Amino acid sequence: MLSRLLNFFKNFSFGVGLFFFLAHSAVATNFPSIQPHIFKADSYPSVGLTNGILFQLVASEIALQRGELGAAYQTYISMAKTTKDPRLAERAVQIAQVAQAPNEIRNATILWNELSPGSKLAQKSYINIGLHFEEYQTIFPVVEQYLAQLDDPGRDLVEIQLALCKNKNKKEALSFFKSISAPYNQLPETQLGLARLSLLNGDIKISLSTAQNAFKRKPDTDSLLVLVNTLLKVDLKKALALLDNYLLQHPTNIKVRNVYTQLLIATKDYEKLNNIAKKYASDGPYTITVALELLQKKNTPNAVKLLKNYILLSEKDWNQGESVGRAYLLLSEIALSNQEIAASLAYANKVTDPSLKNMVNLQIANIYAQEGDKDKAIFYLDSINTEDQEQKEKVVLFKARLISELKGDLASLAYLEKLIKEDPDSKELCYLAAMKAGSTGNIKLMEHYFQSAIRIDPLFANAYNSYGYTLLEQTSRIKDAEKYIKKAYNLDSKNPFILDSMGWLYYKKGNYTKAVEYLIQSIKLSKSKEKEIYIHLVQALWKKGNQSEAIQVLNTALKMWPTSSELRDLKKYFSKLKSGS
Repeated sequence: MLSRLLNFFKNFSFGVGLFFFLAHSAVATNFPSIQPHIFKADSYPSVGLTNGILFQLVASEIALQRGELGAAYQTYISMAKTTKDPRLAERAVQIAQVAQAPNEIRNATILWNELSPGSKLAQKSYINIGLHFEEYQTIFPVVEQYLAQLDDPGRDLVEIQLALCKNKNKKEALSFFKSISAPYNQLPETQLGLARLSLLNGDIKISLSTAQNAFKRKPDTDSLLVLVNTLLKVDLKKALALLDNYLLQHPTNIKVRNVYTQLLIATKDYEKLNNIAKKYASDGPYTITVALELLQKKNTPNAVKLLKNYILLSEKDWNQGESVGRAYLLLSEIALSNQEIAASLAYANKVTDPSLKNMVNLQIANIYAQEGDKDKAIFYLDSINTEDQEQKEKVVLFKARLISELKGDLASLAYLEKLIKEDPDSKELCYLAAMKAGSTGNIKLMEHYFQSAIRIDPLFANAYNSYGYTLLEQTSRIKDAEKYIKKAYNLDSKNPFILDSMGWLYYKKGNYTKAVEYLIQSIKLSKSKEKEIYIHLVQALWKKGNQSEAIQVLNTALKMWPTSSELRDLKKYFSKLKSGS
């Protein structure tokens, strides 16, 4: 009965949404060695299913479903030691793997090998955790005998070298792989591993020769891509030619096609890219992905050409698919960015796929908003009916902005407050309401909604940041502002907007050196350049005494925003200060 129950639990999936880490130290100490053993079938002790054991098993599995991995792990380890049943130790290993807890994996694996010394799976678990901790000398005898017993050691050699590629000491990793794979030097998997690890060690010559050997012996996707990756260091043309030739012979190899496509985009070989795209014209998701990549590279003409060609080839199919609809939406977005309102609207109206109806209405609302017809924009926003939370929030944000522009911030705030009554646990709604309350000057209401957002999500970095920044700008409560901004920074220290707030906080405190440090870091990390950050940096540099640098940054900002009255006024102000008038 116990055996049947254990087998059931062994196949029972983890129903946890969040993995809670077990307590463990960062580095393993005193990594134990085990004796190599010949593989043999598992043998299990004869243990009766007592009420106590049954209770602990069921309680542990319930704990797993609740995400209480630590408690479940400890119970299984304890039961394995008591009953001497290796399946319980194996289950403990599985739990520790889910929890991503290396030391617990190690401890459970050692116990598993003690209870079932001939278990192939237990030995493999020991090898894997030993590789993780880079305990090469300790695990060598086990790996050596393990590989010697396999009918096909190549598969496991691939797994070993992939694990070694992740380790910090690349030199030792390569040395270990050379030693362990020496008896299997003729295998393509060995040559592949040597190529990968040699490349990581910067030995291009060895990497290239072993990659060529691997590809010659086994010309599959893995060996091809390792060879291409090495060739990219020495001969880009050869790498591209190799991919081109391989794809001609294996046109259904999607992975190779995608790598080749990325390289063609990176090298701006749009002629070959168009030829490849034509060959896969019926693959809608691929076409859309390539078009998006081209748009990111600012190559709009080729993206438009690709999308139009795809639509033309798809016109014979009267049942418009999702990809055709997405192609029309992309063309609509491109036209809108070029201020071609009529063309943008025409493209959006050509989308007939029902699954894209909400996206179409959102796009049309955006078009009318840019045209200045905000009432029509709101009409189309109200036509959107979706259960998707992200899309809902996008619509709410859009509509709140339009209401602000039509009727003012107070009307927008009233709209948001109505939605909050319907959904009081939406942190995004509370956040938006706080921002609108702040823009109307209602600090008390602003604080109420920011506090609500933070209560709903105590790790909501943007809420802490906006809360602190608004207090910094609209009140004299610098200490309170500092508390919230620094909390945001502790949660997300790489966020450019939070770094801007940190810089402006130190500016307000008179520490211009620190202000400049944070603001420069903010600009470096900001993907979409923000005018306000530049203005803050200019002011901080000026106050610090770096007037020439301040003017230089100001001129850079004016090139990006030549019509900005704020920047022009700042330049006039500095000119007056310099002239002493």
